[in-house]
Amino acid sequence: MGRRNGTNPADHRRSRATRAAGYIAVRALAGLALACCSVAVHRDLVFASEASFGGGWPLVFLIDRPGVSVTGRLSLIEDAFNSAAFAIDWLVWSVLFTVAAATWRRLARREDD
Repeated sequence: MGRRNGTNPADHRRSRATRAAGYIAVRALAGLALACCSVAVHRDLVFASEASFGGGWPLVFLIDRPGVSVTGRLSLIEDAFNSAAFAIDWLVWSVLFTVAAATWRRLARREDD
């Protein structure tokens, strides 16, 4: 009882859960990659009386430290890293990727009909 067409409903639920976990992992990794690539977006910043610049979009999460690091060049080792801003960037990019993937899938289904 509970079997349709020779399949076990528990196997069907497991495969759906595995597929959903895979989709979440892909979206999280895509968001991470896009957030890391967003460091190429540079903006001029002014802290106290020192001019500097930082990288990241929509929030700056890597900030050049004048006098400590090579001026005009961002590096994870020498520059200030704001983990909260990076987490927000990661979330924003993951959501944008998810919306783009859903739109793509919906348009592909429409073309099939």
